[in-house]
Amino acid sequence: PNPNPNPNPNPNPNPNPKPNPNPQVRDGSESSWAEAASAISQIALKSTVLRVQATQQLMALLGSEHEEIRQRAGMALGEMAAEAANDRSQDTRITVAQVGGIERFVNLLREGSVESQEYTLWLLYQSTDTASKVAIGKARCARHVVDVFTVPGRLTAAALEHAAAIIASLTLASLVSDGTTGATSGGKKATPSMITPDEFLANKLDIIDAGGIESLTGLLTSGNACAKRHAATALANLTVHGEDVWRAAQLRMVEAGAVSAFVGWLAD
Repeated sequence: PNPNPNPNPNPNPNPNPKPNPNPQVRDGSESSWAEAASAISQIALKSTVLRVQATQQLMALLGSEHEEIRQRAGMALGEMAAEAANDRSQDTRITVAQVGGIERFVNLLREGSVESQEYTLWLLYQSTDTASKVAIGKARCARHVVDVFTVPGRLTAAALEHAAAIIASLTLASLVSDGTTGATSGGKKATPSMITPDEFLANKLDIIDAGGIESLTGLLTSGNACAKRHAATALANLTVHGEDVWRAAQLRMVEAGAVSAFVGWLAD
């Protein structure tokens, strides 16, 4: 007789298996992919490692040639982001480096689908750690951010807000080395990875040359409250630092009607 009538075929089972709902997001029915999106968002809250793994898998689906799959992955990433934003018990933000590095996101802004571009804008917007902000500044991605949000009707209101916030961040001098004392313009000690003055001014010129002032002026008129605030910050910052830059910015602002847009915003 068998002394163990219920043998365990797997003597070392994993007590905490990592479910992978991505196949349902990719191939399932409407109800199953909605459930998968919710499951992913809950899994991602468990730890930074799981959050990064889920993000990387879903970002791979954003590159699908099928629009429905891209939309499903975008929804899952959006739900995951919303859950993370509502979780006050921990810092749920992820860094640019954790999910592939800045070049990957520059490529998505330049060539990706609408879904991948909107997620990229959200990720860059929420990446407030110093390393991510410096990487964004050094990558010269300002032009690509402007290119994405200057197309009428392409982005949601939230994505427009994120784009304006990224541009505003790129026009701030707080992470720029002064090039002489080893300190940033904000008085903090510089590191080798700080943005150089040339990189800082190049980003500003990219914003101007790509039509950013015209788009920011439009957003200052018709965007939501947060988008207007970010647009105003970016426009104001473009008028300082670097004579060639601020002269060009001021001229374009006058031509774009930014003065009346500022007056209207202040009167709201």
